Amino acid sequence: MVSAAEGGLKLELTTSGGLLFVREMSRKNRALEAATKCTPPSRKTALEALAQVWRGLKGKAMAFIRESLKRAFSKPYREQQRMDREVQVFLETLPPCHQFVLVASPELGEGEYSCGVVLSAHELLAWYRKEAEMTTIYSWDAKVRRRAMPLWLGQARANDGQVTDLPRSAFRDVRGFIADWVEAGQAHVWCYHCESWVDEVIMSKTDESHLGRLGSSWTELWYCTEGHKMHESRQEIRWIYGNRRRVS
Repeated sequence: MVSAAEGGLKLELTTSGGLLFVREMSRKNRALEAATKCTPPSRKTALEALAQVWRGLKGKAMAFIRESLKRAFSKPYREQQRMDREVQVFLETLPPCHQFVLVASPELGEGEYSCGVVLSAHELLAWYRKEAEMTTIYSWDAKVRRRAMPLWLGQARANDGQVTDLPRSAFRDVRGFIADWVEAGQAHVWCYHCESWVDEVIMSKTDESHLGRLGSSWTELWYCTEGHKMHESRQEIRWIYGNRRRVS
């Protein structure tokens, strides 16, 4: 049996003895019943039978039946409902988004940063939207996060001059792109040793290792103009041929 109720209106869909029953219960407890033979009651025959019943139902009754059928028969619909719920739960854990987002700091990652890297919420929103078209995501948690982050960033308080911390789980999304943002001048770097913004970040690579057609690896280092080391991490590129989309 599939049922739906709202505002005193109740619908019930049941099968019995090769018949599909649709019952609408009103506030005054009046019932309208319709039965159509379907032998055996399968998805296709149930839908065909309901198509006949729908002609006699209007307004909310019809909407409730459609909703019940989607829940009963549609896996993508149920997954979308689950996604919507979990995205909302994720958003409720986040603070208000300000004009800028702290995308890297000593507290994020594995201690590879001894500086702060700040990117505008507008720039980060554009990146998330572009990445959605270029990346194939298999992890359910990553899908929820990637759906929620643009919604959060889209509500950023423009021009308030304040900084919001990037959600810790979202660091996995951006960690491979932070150096690109710094090199392009999109992100700003704060040196904790100098306690000031860095006009020029000196980047270098050491311990480079080439793996032929498979890729390469190296250690990435950042310094401020005063010689303070602000970042150190091992980087690696693996080439995957025949697929233009990144996998996450």
